[in-house]
Amino acid sequence: MRNFKKIIDLAKVIDLRMMRMSFTWCYNRVADSWARLDRFLYDPMLLSWFPNLVQKGLSRSLSDHNPVSIGEQVVDWCPKPFPFLNSWLEDKDLLVGVSKSWKQSGGGGSSRKRLFFKMKAVKDHMKKWLKHRKNVGDNLKILETELVTIEEKAVVQGWTLALREERSSCLAKLWKQIRLDEQKWKQISKVKWLKEGDRNSRYFHTLSNLRKKINFIGELSIGGRVCCAPAQVKEGVHSFFKEHFKRRNIHRPQMPWLV
Repeated sequence: MRNFKKIIDLAKVIDLRMMRMSFTWCYNRVADSWARLDRFLYDPMLLSWFPNLVQKGLSRSLSDHNPVSIGEQVVDWCPKPFPFLNSWLEDKDLLVGVSKSWKQSGGGGSSRKRLFFKMKAVKDHMKKWLKHRKNVGDNLKILETELVTIEEKAVVQGWTLALREERSSCLAKLWKQIRLDEQKWKQISKVKWLKEGDRNSRYFHTLSNLRKKINFIGELSIGGRVCCAPAQVKEGVHSFFKEHFKRRNIHRPQMPWLV
């Protein structure tokens, strides 16, 4: 078993959590004897091509082994939480728009209600900004093409002061976009050695997908029953935290600074 584990480590394959059950073998004569013997081992690059790949345990019928299936699972969990990347703070237009949205919204009512409307206005503004904003990768391609065009002109016409200034401006924009791209992947992948300057987009894509798979909650055990439907999982999470934070006497802080 130790040698087999060494082979798995050398091959750099991973074992994802199996859905629907946590075992694949049962000793029929002893009810308490369970084990997970059968599984798929993934090459991490496979998840960059099939991000929704999962393995499921199937019914075993009269056999003592449960068959395991592999396939893509696409479940509609309704709107996803709104993500925020630190690299967006480099855009001055976004900061100005957020500031205006915060000051112009709020309405009347309690401080909690005003805070809710302010946060909603900021979120709506950021969604509109994202919708009309070009992707960092697209900006990189445009700037790289523009730089090649400038250098081709210089080869034909010779370097002029205008071309040199145009090239310097293009290079400054290109460096800024590359830095924004690095910041984005640093936040998404959270790889320690990324801080040392190394970069591999394909690897980071794979790692990001892997982190999503590990953190994904596809099913919950509620009252001894396994629930897989999105509505049931959401209700289970909501009920848990509702009971967890239940208090008889609630003292909420006031926020007079909201205007």
